[in-house]
Amino acid sequence: MSQEQHDIREVLGQTRARIQARVERHARERHGDAFLGIARSCYPGRGLAGAGRAALFLSWALFRWRPLPMERKLARARGVKLPDGPVALEWLGEMGDGLDALTADYVRLACAAPFAFVKVTGFAQGGVLLEDMLTARALPVMPMAEGGRGLAMADVLFGQAVSLEGFTLFTHPPLAVLEKGAGGRRLKGILDMLARELEEAQGRGENRQRLADNLLFLQAGLLISGAR
Repeated sequence: MSQEQHDIREVLGQTRARIQARVERHARERHGDAFLGIARSCYPGRGLAGAGRAALFLSWALFRWRPLPMERKLARARGVKLPDGPVALEWLGEMGDGLDALTADYVRLACAAPFAFVKVTGFAQGGVLLEDMLTARALPVMPMAEGGRGLAMADVLFGQAVSLEGFTLFTHPPLAVLEKGAGGRRLKGILDMLARELEEAQGRGENRQRLADNLLFLQAGLLISGAR
C-alpha cells in the first residue's frame, strides 16, 4: 500500500468513527433516548450472539433502518416521532453544506449499502480482496487494518460494507461466519433461496430491503452460532 493510499485509509477510518458518534448523538437529541430502544425491538439481528453484536446493531439502527408503518405506530405510542428514512440521512439533510464531501459521500453510501455475506477471494499488498456472495460483485480492497489479519482464502464475513475512495470499509467490525465444508454448502443454499425470495417479493410489491435484512440476519445468527 502506497503512502497516499495509507493516508486515505487513515482519513476514512477517522471519518467513519466521527460520523457514527455524531449521528448517534443526533438520534438521541432529536428523537430521545427511546429511539434506540424502539430500533432494538425492530432489529432483525436480535438472535445474534457473541462479540461485535452491539456495533452491528448500531450500524443497522443509524444507517439502515427505514421504519415501517407499524413501527411508526409503536413509536408514536411511546411519544417518539421516527424519521422518514435512516436517521443518518436526516442528520445529513439538516447539516446541509456544513459537511465536507467525504463525510456526505460516506453517509449516503452507508445508508444505501446492504448487509451481506462477503467472501475472501484473494490478497493484495496491505489488503484483502472480497466478493459479495449474493451478487457475485467484486469489492474494492479492504485494508488489512480493517480486520483482515488472520483471514484465509474462502473465509466469509457478515456485515455492512461501504466502498469509498477505492477501499472497502465496514460500518462496524465484521463478524466471521462458518464457511467450511457443510457450512459452505449451507450458505450457498441460503443465498440461492434469498435471491428467489427477493425476486418474488419484487413481483408482489413487498419491501425487499426489510425482507433481505430479515433473512440475512436470521441465517447469519444460525451460521455464526454454528461456528462458535
